[in-house]
Amino acid sequence: MRYGVREIAFYEDNLLFNREDFLARLAEVRKRNLKISIFAPEGIEPRLVELDLLKEMRATGFKKLHLALETIDDEIARQWNRRQGTIERFEVAVEIARKAGWAIGSQDLNAFVMFGLPEENLEAVVNTALYASCKVGSVVPMLFTPVPGSSLFRQHEEYLFSRITADGRQWDLQDLNGKLLPFLEFNRARYSWLRGSDYLSLESFMMHLNNSKVRRRTFNLAGEGIVPSAFRRTLIDYAPSNKRFLQSASCGRML
Repeated sequence: MRYGVREIAFYEDNLLFNREDFLARLAEVRKRNLKISIFAPEGIEPRLVELDLLKEMRATGFKKLHLALETIDDEIARQWNRRQGTIERFEVAVEIARKAGWAIGSQDLNAFVMFGLPEENLEAVVNTALYASCKVGSVVPMLFTPVPGSSLFRQHEEYLFSRITADGRQWDLQDLNGKLLPFLEFNRARYSWLRGSDYLSLESFMMHLNNSKVRRRTFNLAGEGIVPSAFRRTLIDYAPSNKRFLQSASCGRML
């Protein structure tokens, strides 16, 4: 604590792959009796979650937990080569987190929902966000950034380079930033009406599922009360197909 550090963040989405090294670092924090808050804002994969591990993390100083849900559509997950992102593993991870002390319905337990991918199904993105809201309460929208060397990058490399160099500029890694919507034009082949503002609206929709700006806490989408009832009615009025999902979603009585 010599330098007054009170918070530490691990910006690594593969944080738990080297489990023993990670546990050794947590043990060192406890050995030195450091009173700090620790965060992993890039999230952790549900398939790597274990009860003893989460207990260690919480005891050491982890205040928030971010789980990578990404999508509830197994077919899409297979196309992304992300078989680890299945609903079953996510639900098990949520239950383990609950047993380890994280409260469901608080903003201490969060689920990442990815969007902005090539060939994505926008209805599946909305359904994934609704499902995440039901299961953990706090939804974190995450725009997709193609990572050089990944299978998705290699698959769409020709498109990415042709788009980036179309205006004669020198290619730069920052051009892949998800905030720049690298697959917006690509996805217009499926959704001709798609605009950048639609992605901003989708992001806003996910943030409003948390309702944190108004009431400083999340709300139960499947629960009683003015807020969840009005939210469900709005979803159905906007897109009647949502009613089918709300009725079939495994998160309690929806209608």
